Amino acid sequence: LQQQDAAAAAALQAKIDRIKSLVDSFRTGAEVPGIGLGLIYKGEVLIAEGFGLRNVEEAVPVTADTRFAIGSSSKAFTTMGLALLAEEGKLDWEAPIKKYLPDFKLYDKFATEEMTAIDLTCHRSGLPRHDLMWYATDFSRQELYQRLQYLEPSASFRSKWQYQNLMYMTAGILTERLSGKTWEAYIQEKIFNPLGMASASFSVTEMENTDNFAYGYGEKEDKISRLPFHQLDAIGPAGSINASATDMLKWVELQLGDGQYQGQHFIGSSQLKRMHKPQMIMENTLIANPAISHPSYGLGWFTYEYKYGRQEGANKP
Repeated sequence: LQQQDAAAAAALQAKIDRIKSLVDSFRTGAEVPGIGLGLIYKGEVLIAEGFGLRNVEEAVPVTADTRFAIGSSSKAFTTMGLALLAEEGKLDWEAPIKKYLPDFKLYDKFATEEMTAIDLTCHRSGLPRHDLMWYATDFSRQELYQRLQYLEPSASFRSKWQYQNLMYMTAGILTERLSGKTWEAYIQEKIFNPLGMASASFSVTEMENTDNFAYGYGEKEDKISRLPFHQLDAIGPAGSINASATDMLKWVELQLGDGQYQGQHFIGSSQLKRMHKPQMIMENTLIANPAISHPSYGLGWFTYEYKYGRQEGANKP
């Protein structure tokens, strides 16, 4: 039995080593300076480490605790915040948000009256991106919110999936009105603290004051060069969170735990399933792998069905 256990452990370690080697080869091939990687299998963290450099100029390596900007993965934290408010009875996902935000106003009057928290967070408002409204401007979150009424839609309400950051900003304002706290304070208190996500923050300025964070890099004229950080405070609920692989593994563990985290209730299973449930088909999106279904969007999550060998005649493992 001990020999069998040892053989199984060795086989598992060999698989882990192959995964790490494959990931690092992809990183190198894509000329990505550094990444943090975490992997959970059957409730156990098998990989938590860094590859490459977080600071190319000074050759400083990435570790599992290196903070990265997680970008639009922040959206799932915003929807989790709303789900926690729903569990407290403060939010009805399917009620018009005008019930909670009487000053909410869009260009489309029907959308203004009928928009729900689900509509806000599954990208079916009818608005195109309109990112120039917030990108590299000095507008505050409230100023952006007040200007939503001037942005013209490009599709009718609920008819089409169109990625929309400003609706997630509005979801953050909804969080603030219902909780009586800033979106940042609420997410810190209700998510980061209970999960022990000590590295997580909401501002690149705050991240830069730590001793372990990754700079951003881009390719220009065949050279990899450092990019300046862009402050996302105003649009924070759509994409401002920074965190390490170590802490993101805690977030993933919660998603895999049916609402439980380390044996303790965090959120109801029905609320978690609602966030993961497909809400809108993502049109004009092609998936090359026949084992992966056409993508949909949940509430802050891209959702796919995975089935190896979906295509007739495909090889099986």
